[in-house]
Amino acid sequence: MARSAAGMRTMIDNLYLNNDYLDMGAVIAAPYPFIILVSARGGGKTYGVLKECALKDIRYMYFRRTQRILEIVTDPALHPYKKINEDNKMDIQPEYSKGIGRFYDRQHDNKLLGYAAALSTFANVRGFDGSDIDLIIYDEFIPQDDERITFNTFTALLNAIETIGRNREIEGKPPVKVLLLSNSDVIYGDIVAGFNIGDDLMDMQESGQEQREKSSDMLLIMPAGESFKEKKKETALYRVTKGTRFSEVALENKFNIHDRKMIRTRPLKEYRPVATLYGICIYRHKAGGGYYISEKIEGAPERYEANETERRRFLRAHPEIWRAYQKKRISFENLRVQTIYKKLFE
Repeated sequence: MARSAAGMRTMIDNLYLNNDYLDMGAVIAAPYPFIILVSARGGGKTYGVLKECALKDIRYMYFRRTQRILEIVTDPALHPYKKINEDNKMDIQPEYSKGIGRFYDRQHDNKLLGYAAALSTFANVRGFDGSDIDLIIYDEFIPQDDERITFNTFTALLNAIETIGRNREIEGKPPVKVLLLSNSDVIYGDIVAGFNIGDDLMDMQESGQEQREKSSDMLLIMPAGESFKEKKKETALYRVTKGTRFSEVALENKFNIHDRKMIRTRPLKEYRPVATLYGICIYRHKAGGGYYISEKIEGAPERYEANETERRRFLRAHPEIWRAYQKKRISFENLRVQTIYKKLFE
């Protein structure tokens, strides 16, 4: 493994197997409690991590977002081990009861390999003991553009990690490892905003950087997968969808970043503070040249509390700020600020 520039931990020397799929064994082994991997579709994320867990006897919790998806991945006809079983002569089968799925190795005395649950309903599972779990996998943690999210996924994830991890670090044990997997789709998603990684992912996308230490506890991975991508380009689906948004997400691993040119830093001395809420401050240009939104709070802006009542009060008081956005007369300090702004108004 290579020493990172920050020198905090070690990153992964090679992200790929000889067949150009992702080396999920190397990803799991990376010495970070939190690993966030965003890659093109079909690159071997889910297949690779579930296979590695089976081969190396890593007890896991496999999360999907909703109960509906959980029922699909624990269906004997549709579960994610079908292809793994076929390719590796295994016989791993799911069972489901009382809100929790389980995967068993039929070839080895019905050994329990791991669990599956819906993040949206996991808080309702009473008395769950996760002390035997070493790895939390949250698959497809970034929603698709057309998905409606009806719960706070970031808070739900943190609560799930707490439920499973409990006090193991206080007791001298290693932390439960958390692996988040997805394709690039909505960079404004709840978990991306919660972990404050949107600007990092945007910069990695634009610079081509495949790995970045967000902190000594978190590694971000955006594999380029050039060899795999070249092979995928020549398949029928990607020949007929060349140049579409679908291809950008599924093949090119590109986030749809709204109004990218509006994300830029501006000199605060040219602006007057208007209002602050949810950790951002809205400024208006002194010469009437539009607005700037920043995490820096200076001067004496109107202050609104971080709750729904105050959000509505702010919207009633300042409809002109949304009109300025529609006319592209707003600049955002960074993508995190833009994400908060979009949540406020949309």
